[in-house]
Amino acid sequence: MFLFFAIVAALVTLYLLGRTLAPLTDRSVFTAADLSRVEDESADLLAQRDRLIGELKDLEVEAAMNKIDPNDLSRLRARFESEALEVVRRMDERAAAYADRLGSAKPTGDDPATEAP
Repeated sequence: MFLFFAIVAALVTLYLLGRTLAPLTDRSVFTAADLSRVEDESADLLAQRDRLIGELKDLEVEAAMNKIDPNDLSRLRARFESEALEVVRRMDERAAAYADRLGSAKPTGDDPATEAP
C-alpha cells in the first residue's frame, strides 16, 4: 500500500514539474520581446504610410497651384499610391499573422487579463 502511494506521489510530482517547466520550451508563448518587435515593425510601416500620404497631399497642393506638369502629376500620383497600397498590404499581412499567433498562443498565467472568468 505504501508503494502505491509513493508511486502516485511521484507521478503527481512529475506532472506538476512538467507543467511548471512547459512554458520554457513552448514556442507558442508570445513574449515581451515579440511584442516589442511587432511594435517597432508596425511603427516603421505607419511612418512609411504617413510619409507617402504626406507626399500625395503635397503633390495635390502643387497640382492645385499649377506647379507641376499633368503628366508628372499622374506618374507621381500612381507611384506614391502604389507604394502606399503596398505598405498597407504589408501592414494587413503582419496584423493577420500576429493575430493568428496571438490566437494560438497559450496564456502564461502571469497576466490576470488572460485568465478565464
